[in-house]
Amino acid sequence: MFKKPINKTFEETYDVPDLDKQKQDILENFDFDIVLNIMHIPCKAIYDDDLDKVIGYEPWSVYCNGYIHIPNAKELRYIAIELIDDVIKYVKDYPNKWYNIATGPFEVFYGNGVISLKFIMESWGTY
Repeated sequence: MFKKPINKTFEETYDVPDLDKQKQDILENFDFDIVLNIMHIPCKAIYDDDLDKVIGYEPWSVYCNGYIHIPNAKELRYIAIELIDDVIKYVKDYPNKWYNIATGPFEVFYGNGVISLKFIMESWGTY
């Protein structure tokens, strides 16, 4: 006869820690201070539109807490937590093998039961 299908969780299927444990591990081990230090380096070009050339550089800034500014470590952590929580909610509501979301300096990627947080300095895609 037919066997009843076994409903496994993501964690059982992929033999990885549950998503909340992965989130905690990321938050305990990701080096937000490095991100903060890099974001404070004046590396974003300022252009003179009339001359069409770079006239200086400024630190990175992101939209956080209602305005654009250079975030502090607590705000960076908040951005990361929001992204991780969004990914966890999405993959629980809509089981997928792959999913990613990004904003500010971060990208959170989910693949085969594993979550990762990345600090993205530069990327480009051709569609």
